[in-house]
Amino acid sequence: MAQKVNPDTLTPDQLYLYRHKAVKMRNAGIILASCGVSLVATGYIIGVNYNPTGTQDWTAVAIVGFSGMAGIATALAGVPLWAIGGSRKADAEFHLLNIDEYRVIAVTTRNTGMVLTLSGIGVAATGIIIYATSWEGNGAGLGVTAAMAGIASTIAGIPIWVAGANRMAKAELTLQKFNIVPQGSMALGLGITIRF
Repeated sequence: MAQKVNPDTLTPDQLYLYRHKAVKMRNAGIILASCGVSLVATGYIIGVNYNPTGTQDWTAVAIVGFSGMAGIATALAGVPLWAIGGSRKADAEFHLLNIDEYRVIAVTTRNTGMVLTLSGIGVAATGIIIYATSWEGNGAGLGVTAAMAGIASTIAGIPIWVAGANRMAKAELTLQKFNIVPQGSMALGLGITIRF
């Protein structure tokens, strides 16, 4: 799966196999990255809430440290797999699908990324405001949870937005390549006609 393959040289059957392997790679990356982020968040929540004596406890520090390192390592392993698999899937689909279908998928992907990113920024800002203005422990916990959910949504949305925009640009460039002006058509602009 790590080999560099040129999709232009593949037959349709090979392209389907290439796309299938790319989807598996992308899904493995999504699972690893999601598990890594979840592990960091879970370790943080357990570490902060684990305080049986009311004093500083080294068990809480160990939980936060271990889960943080393990979660970050897992996420760092998953993100490149997610990116490479997604890119290869998009290349295969570009060669398999009709260009208009590819463009529709690109627009949908871009719009999904925009919604995740912008709503994530809003939820994170709301969580920060709730945390900053809360005087009770419950409000602070709600603020931290909302801020973490918003940040996670933003982090997930940005690459989806970028991938969709790149696919849309690729589709538009391909459509422009084949946009041949028929003979006898009128071009817009300013021109001078001289008749003899």
